[in-house]
Amino acid sequence: MALELVGGAVLGAVVGELFKVILDLGERAINFSPVLKNISFKLKAIIPLVNQIDELNEFLDYPKEETEKLRDLMDEGRRLLLQCGDVKLGNLDYLKKPFYTKKLRDLDTELRSFMDVLMLQMSRDQKRNLKSMNQLMEILCRIDSRGGSSKPVDFIVSPCLVPQLQEETVGLEKPVKELKVKILKNEVRMLVVTAPGGCGKTTLALKFCHDKEVKDIFQGKIIFVAVSRKPDLKLIMKNIIESLRGIQLPAWQSDEHAFCYLELWLKQTSQKPILIVLDDVWNGLESECLLDKLSQMPCCKILVTSRFSFPRFSESYYLEPLNHENAMKLFRRSASLDNGSSKLPDEETLEKVIGGCKRLPLALKVIGRSLSRRPTSVWRVTGRNLCRSGSIFDSEKELLECLQSSLDVLDDKMVTKESFMDLGSFPEDQRIPASTFIDIFTILYGEDENEAMVTLHELSSRSLLNSATTRKYDDEFYEEQFFSQHDSLRDLAIYLMNIEPIEQRKRLFLEMNGNDFPKWWVEQEKHPSNARLISITTDERFSSSWPDMEAPKVEVLILNLQSRTYNLPGFIKRMNNLKALIITNFGCFLTEVTSEDNQPFNCLQNLERIRKYPS
Repeated sequence: MALELVGGAVLGAVVGELFKVILDLGERAINFSPVLKNISFKLKAIIPLVNQIDELNEFLDYPKEETEKLRDLMDEGRRLLLQCGDVKLGNLDYLKKPFYTKKLRDLDTELRSFMDVLMLQMSRDQKRNLKSMNQLMEILCRIDSRGGSSKPVDFIVSPCLVPQLQEETVGLEKPVKELKVKILKNEVRMLVVTAPGGCGKTTLALKFCHDKEVKDIFQGKIIFVAVSRKPDLKLIMKNIIESLRGIQLPAWQSDEHAFCYLELWLKQTSQKPILIVLDDVWNGLESECLLDKLSQMPCCKILVTSRFSFPRFSESYYLEPLNHENAMKLFRRSASLDNGSSKLPDEETLEKVIGGCKRLPLALKVIGRSLSRRPTSVWRVTGRNLCRSGSIFDSEKELLECLQSSLDVLDDKMVTKESFMDLGSFPEDQRIPASTFIDIFTILYGEDENEAMVTLHELSSRSLLNSATTRKYDDEFYEEQFFSQHDSLRDLAIYLMNIEPIEQRKRLFLEMNGNDFPKWWVEQEKHPSNARLISITTDERFSSSWPDMEAPKVEVLILNLQSRTYNLPGFIKRMNNLKALIITNFGCFLTEVTSEDNQPFNCLQNLERIRKYPS
């Protein structure tokens, strides 16, 4: 292998020294200018290759003995050049010049031979690595990542299937055509659809994926990935690869391994184009790393939806709000104005409401459905309140204030309104089982499972959540029903929660990056909370070192985790009113959950249920 020829440490420094000697010769090099120019050119080509080999050698721990040939050649060249530097132009010995010129030409020839062999061996190594990776991939598919025993390949349902459009879209025909013109060009690898939250970016991406021409071009090779604010790159890559291969794979040890695996697999197997949709990408280092790596994948087109533009990777397609005609059409349908089930408000009020929604599809649907079948007085109050806000593009806060109007009309349905707030307990862009919602609902509001499902369906009918059913069996149909929430609506629940002082909140949502706890939590010795529901979300870097907390009234504790190991907080055993513990794992690892005393629940007399998802 090429590494066997030039393995070892700090080869770049050895070659760099030889190059430095040539530069130091200065005017003295004029005696041997043509041949030195050739040697200098070859060294410039060798240095970056050797530097890369240095890094690989350090990682692979190659022995220094394998580098002797290159080292000897570099040392010989250095001595020769120093001798040439001693030959002065004014007192030139014409017998010495041909001698040294021949020596330099011999060095030049050896360098050229070395480069030829190096390039051939690197080409061979690449093919060997591809072959080895292919064999390794086949083995990985049949090895149990936990026990190491051989077993048949586990074929799975793609985790990145393109979701179905839940309803007919409005005003997206032109944007779909424009997207096709842009992204289907041969030279375009990535395109970013950008717009504020609630403009319909995800809906546009879905409509694009379901377009007949697009489906014919990609022939089923369409991957749809929800990325969100804090992307787990290993999990995203695992889902993409499993979706393409249709088989379950073990978790990757690093992001780089996952990217390398996908690239090599695509180079070997992919002959038809693949469309990867990255939905809801936020600005940040992880997102930029994801875009950078995927933009280099062979045979792939990348469609990104984001509130941000990424000019380093792609041009942007800005999605405009709906025009007035389409905004009116979507709103009238959402408010059931065309089927006669709602009393028609006066035109002035209607225009105020639509104007207050700033022609944003999310706001139009949510506000429209909240006003459906409501008295005229509610319409007028809503229109007046919406007109008081400024441009919805001025800040995310104004979008939330607009959406808040849809909750104001629920004052006569406080349980429904409170249940919407509870949904902020779960991470962004994640599917939550309906059974989990039922646990929360029945405990906090004292209602039965039927009432819980009615509330869930009412929230869905008002576009305050999205629901999907994977399959139904027996009478327990909700066991396979899931829901998710638009990130702007989740932001609304968190925004409304944060209005109240911490000690007065009915629910408490805590999200940590690594071990970065909220300042108010760390600075107090005891942290009394009157919340009945507490949700704590941690990422894979969390070390399970907990500050203390006093939460005597909490009845539902939700732990959203991603790390390999997770030590339950010690303050759980003092939660005497705790009735439900819900543990969700949205990472790519199986998590080992532990506790300091191994029996954390013995003293919890009121604990009724512990639910884990996935189970």
